[in-house]
Amino acid sequence: MKKMLVSLCIISTVLFLVGCGTDEVSQKVMDDIDSIGEVTLDDAALISKITSSYATLTDSQKNQVKNYKKLLDAQDKLEELQAEAGGQLKENLKKAVNEMYTSAVMCEDIIKDVDRMWDVDIFYVNSVYESDSTFEVTSSVFPSMGGVTLNTVKETRKKVKDIENNHSELLKEATALTNWPDDMSEEKKAWDEYYSAYLDYYELATNPSGNHINYVSDANDKSSAFLNAYKKITPYLE
Repeated sequence: MKKMLVSLCIISTVLFLVGCGTDEVSQKVMDDIDSIGEVTLDDAALISKITSSYATLTDSQKNQVKNYKKLLDAQDKLEELQAEAGGQLKENLKKAVNEMYTSAVMCEDIIKDVDRMWDVDIFYVNSVYESDSTFEVTSSVFPSMGGVTLNTVKETRKKVKDIENNHSELLKEATALTNWPDDMSEEKKAWDEYYSAYLDYYELATNPSGNHINYVSDANDKSSAFLNAYKKITPYLE
C-alpha cells in the first residue's frame, strides 16, 4: 500500500510538471517575439506573422507566452512609425505632384511652340531638338515665316533644356515615394496614374515624333489624360 502511494505521488508530480511546462508551439512564438529587436518599418511583415501565429494558439497556449507584452509593445511602436511615415509621405507626395504640375505647364508651352513651328516647316522643329554641338542656329537659315523667328527656336530650345534639367530632380522625388501604408492604397493608385500621365506628356514635349497631325492628336490626348489624373489625385493632397 505504501509503495502504491509513493508511485501515485511520483505520477502526480510528473503530470503536474508536464502540465506546467511550455509546449513547442508556444515556445516557438515566444522565441519569435524575442527575435524582435528595435522596431523599424521593415519589421511590419515579421510582426504581422508573429501576431498571426499567436492568434492560432489555444487559450492554454497563449497563457504560456510570457513575453506577449513585448509583442503588443512592438505593434504599438510599428503603428507609431507608420503614422509618422504616412504623414511624411503625404508631404512628399504633395510636393512631387505640385512640382510635376509646374513642369507639365512648361511642357504644354513647349508643345504649343512646336505645334506652331511644325505648322510652318518641320525644319524649325528639327532645329529645336538638334544638339548645339552639331547644329548652330543662325538668322541666315531662318527667315521669319508664320510668326516663327530665330528667337522662337532659341527660346523653345531653352525651355526644353530647362525641363530636362528639372526632370532628373523630379524622378528622384518620385522614386523616393516608397513604403506606402495599406490605408493609402487609393493615394498610391492615383499617384501611379498621375506619374505615368506626366511621363507621357514630358516625352511628347522633349522627344516629338511622327507627323504634325498625329503630334497634335497626341498632344490633346496626353494633355487630357494628365489633367484627369491631376483631378483624381488633388483630393488626397488636402
